[in-house]
Amino acid sequence: MCYAIFVHRVDVPAEGDLGCFMAIAQQLHSGAWLYEGVWDNKAPGVFLLHALAQIFTYSPNYPLFITIGLLWILALSAAYKYRSAPPLTVILLGSLIAYWYLQLFVFWEVSYIGGFTEEWGMMLLLSAWLWFDSGSDKFNLILSGLLFGGAIFIKEPFVLFYPAFLLSGSYRSIWISSKRYIWHFSAALPWLAFATVYILTGRFEYLLAYFKGAFLYSGEGHLGFETFFERFDLIKQYWNPYLIKSWSTYIWVLRILGLRFIWLIYRRFRYNETYNNGAIISAWLPALIAGVVFLTLGGHAYLHYGIPLLAIMALGFVLLIWDAVNWLSGPFWTPLKNLFLILIVVIFIRNYTRDNQDNKELIKGAGWEQSVVLSKIQKGERVFFDEENMGRFYFYTQGKSIGRYPVPYYTFFYNPTDNHRTDLKLHRERFREDFMLYPPKIIVSKDPKSWAPVFDFAKMQNWLGDEFTLADSFSYTSGKLYIWRHGK
Repeated sequence: MCYAIFVHRVDVPAEGDLGCFMAIAQQLHSGAWLYEGVWDNKAPGVFLLHALAQIFTYSPNYPLFITIGLLWILALSAAYKYRSAPPLTVILLGSLIAYWYLQLFVFWEVSYIGGFTEEWGMMLLLSAWLWFDSGSDKFNLILSGLLFGGAIFIKEPFVLFYPAFLLSGSYRSIWISSKRYIWHFSAALPWLAFATVYILTGRFEYLLAYFKGAFLYSGEGHLGFETFFERFDLIKQYWNPYLIKSWSTYIWVLRILGLRFIWLIYRRFRYNETYNNGAIISAWLPALIAGVVFLTLGGHAYLHYGIPLLAIMALGFVLLIWDAVNWLSGPFWTPLKNLFLILIVVIFIRNYTRDNQDNKELIKGAGWEQSVVLSKIQKGERVFFDEENMGRFYFYTQGKSIGRYPVPYYTFFYNPTDNHRTDLKLHRERFREDFMLYPPKIIVSKDPKSWAPVFDFAKMQNWLGDEFTLADSFSYTSGKLYIWRHGK
């Protein structure tokens, strides 16, 4: 089902962040150390996952299959959690979950899957939640902790979802000390292992530099509900408006779920009663709050920060449907219950095909693009691609980075005259030093009259003008690029 939805995205070039992830993972294979020999202001998990995939294949389509593999982990986690439920009910509700969750990816405007760390982190988070709620066996808690730790290892703000586990655990009365320690150690293990390697190899200062940049960036925006409402309003542009409008049926169902949450807590602590799915529903509200806070982070109004919020809203909708069908039990209600679920699936599929298709015409040809680039540039040459969305070209050519910044986001996104953060100024200076110390043999630019116009370094511009000559050009999926070679 996942592949059927994503198949039209096979061979779509890796735009934006995704190309950066691929390029940095390729540099790791070349011997660079993350945050020392290669830099980006993101958590290590996403780069290590890409590096692992590149051990098996260098096909430019591999990130799509990482996404599908993580969705399989989510599906198997749900199958284990609900293994005792009636098969037809599981199939139908599984279809609902898949429908809602996959829409989170299809709604997005860009042309590739896997370009946002929030996507993969949410799959691991929801999987962790399901295993946590499957029982208090040590295996369940260890696996849940590792999955939750993996989500934080991919994007640090997923730690905001920790209260959801706390509340779910206390609700099921398993949050006792011995089991709590097991879960917490498992959740901390990915970061502990990574930090230990950097301490033992004398590279801990680079890890600290990363943390400094990440936290400065996360708080750079204006936090608060005003920011949340502004970004939530932007999200509506890329989501089916019928589901998000403030007076829609969807929003009212979520409000009912909030009342259900209050009732469950009251009955649990007043009368010690428990209900089917009570633990997950009790954890839903703090998870929703975490999604709201998630959306307020970052220096820019990036809409992909809204993916966790939308995923939790979708999960809440499905949970309420699950509760409703469980209230209908007995031989009279069972066929009607299944008919009700089938009807919901049909309505949603109809709604998807009619109103929520991806209207963006996808750019095809990652394989073709790779072959064209390699016909102009030899593998392994030292190249600088002068545009932030060209990280995938480093991956295509397996080129040597000019320094620690194969895709220099800090250079492209920030100007010292506009932003005086100490870490940004440091990285710009390091980028200039690297560029002069390891000058590229080739510069690839979108402008036939200018070399690296993004630089705000006058001396470097003069040097580029003296040393590089326009030698060739080639077409790619979004236009034309120009090759400047060193030497007159």
